[in-house]
Amino acid sequence: MEPTNKRSKTLTRVILVITAILALVSIGTAYYFYQIQDVSPTDTSAVDGCGCYFILADSEITSCSVAAPENAFEFRTGTLNSEGQCSVTCDPRTASSVKSSQESPTILGCNVEQFSATPGCIDMAILNSEDERIANSVSPDEAVTLQATFKAPSNTSSTDDNPYKGYSFTINGEKVEVSAESAEVTGTGGDKTYTVTTQVSDYKDAEKLSLQAFATTNTNADVTSAACLRTISVSQPEIASCNKITVNLSNDEEIKVEDLLLELNLPVAPKSLAVKFELGTNGTATTTKDVLDKLADNTIVLDKDFLYDTDNFVSSNTFAVLDEESNEYDIVATVIADGKEIESEVCAVSEELPDRTPTDGEVPTDPEDPDNEPTDPTDPEDPDNEPSDGETPVQSSFVTTKSGSRQCLERQAPNNSIEYTVRVENTDDVSQNIVSIKDKLPLGFTYTAGSTEINGQAVADTGVVTVTTVGSTQEIVWQKTGGWDVAAGNTMTITFNATANSAALSGTNLNEVIVTPLNTPSDSTKLRSQSSVTVAQSCTAPETALFDSTVAKGILGLMIIVLAVAFYRSNVSDRYSKQLLTSNSYNGIKLFLLKITEPKRYFEEKSLYTIEKKNKKKN
Repeated sequence: MEPTNKRSKTLTRVILVITAILALVSIGTAYYFYQIQDVSPTDTSAVDGCGCYFILADSEITSCSVAAPENAFEFRTGTLNSEGQCSVTCDPRTASSVKSSQESPTILGCNVEQFSATPGCIDMAILNSEDERIANSVSPDEAVTLQATFKAPSNTSSTDDNPYKGYSFTINGEKVEVSAESAEVTGTGGDKTYTVTTQVSDYKDAEKLSLQAFATTNTNADVTSAACLRTISVSQPEIASCNKITVNLSNDEEIKVEDLLLELNLPVAPKSLAVKFELGTNGTATTTKDVLDKLADNTIVLDKDFLYDTDNFVSSNTFAVLDEESNEYDIVATVIADGKEIESEVCAVSEELPDRTPTDGEVPTDPEDPDNEPTDPTDPEDPDNEPSDGETPVQSSFVTTKSGSRQCLERQAPNNSIEYTVRVENTDDVSQNIVSIKDKLPLGFTYTAGSTEINGQAVADTGVVTVTTVGSTQEIVWQKTGGWDVAAGNTMTITFNATANSAALSGTNLNEVIVTPLNTPSDSTKLRSQSSVTVAQSCTAPETALFDSTVAKGILGLMIIVLAVAFYRSNVSDRYSKQLLTSNSYNGIKLFLLKITEPKRYFEEKSLYTIEKKNKKKN
């Protein structure tokens, strides 16, 4: 009897240990799901949000269909009621004061659906010295203030500390930190807002300002939203310049300049205008008298009669000095407006001189064709044989695909790098040529210099890869002299690396590749391809854990059901239950609970239990 009791006690302890372990697992699982704050279908706190933004209409943005939040000067967030109506209004009459050069500016109010009610960053303003919001552009010498407002999480209580431990702005990809102590706090609890500012003044050489605001939570997560992303142009002042020179030579036996045109950019109409010329290989200088009467539509037109008349020049030198040239005409023009030389670097030209301009009736001789035979327009061996009107041009047929090595990226190393692969397949039955391939990276992504491989071979960026930075984005172009020939049925493959930085937006980021072939494409839609990648604070977050897998949940549930049925159908359950109910551990717990809740019954049960225990020992 004694060995049986020992086995029963041991089995009871095992069952209690297993029960304790299962209890701990249950508590841990509950804490896990609490920590990840999974959004269930009945929890609408993260989806029943909405918003609206205000834009100053101009020649490019005439309606909300072509507008985007990054072009706005004000953003408002709210919630949707049971009828689907937003709690904020998009009435342009309620918009904040905005700077405009127009007397009666047109303001557009644009709705945003499915915008999170508590996105963190809910508005960003670009303010001038008079606290007016700037909508379209800023002057390069104008100091502006960036003002961003963040909303506290909805579960914040009135006694909670600041949920954000720091703030930052990215200005054309450069990060500017703002301390948490400088935030202006309004409201209480979940209605608290935190407003931070920073000054911006050094952007004279920029064409645009790409701005974004971030807050850093106490768990080191970066919080932002589309409401706090702005793109605004920098209105550089126009500078007077000479943009182009055109020289036409006469068709006489003696070569002369028939006329000369100078195309100018003159923001302000000048009161006087002259041109200084350097002529010939010796650079003989001569300057015209006032030619303001020769200016029309920002173009100076000087004909042969003017250029060869000494009365039109300050000195005795005219364009006749070019008569001594035998090989080419070298002409450099510098425009003088109101006594000051303007930018004229591009207004220089070298005109090659023919041996002799043929007279009427002569047939020009082709130096590469000694017999000077006429070209047969139907000759297939003629490299200059161009198709005549009505002929079908040669077409190309390419299929483009793009993929990424990762589905999720973080904003910091080491998990912020991705390898992209672009494949361009020639589905034609003849070899075709690719002129260029262009890829615009998502916002906040940067091309890794020297990472390009073409058809498995590393390629130096110089002469092949051109990277253009536009705000916080980059555009990559692969192009070389002569392009790339792709044989029929073959594929050209380009791989390159890119990294995400702090300006990258959370969520799905798309980027598109565009291929430009030499010949007209038979289907231009197949020359484009997109690839998506998710940017998150952590790519190893609980959403990739075991219990987020539907298959894992199903297997675990099935195992529990099978074990429960087997335990129920066998007599083991009865035996274990009886042993558990008669065990010392169970009786000890039972008596402890009775002692707290029912003291009288406790003493009765205690006496009976003591007597029963003594009887067991005697037996």
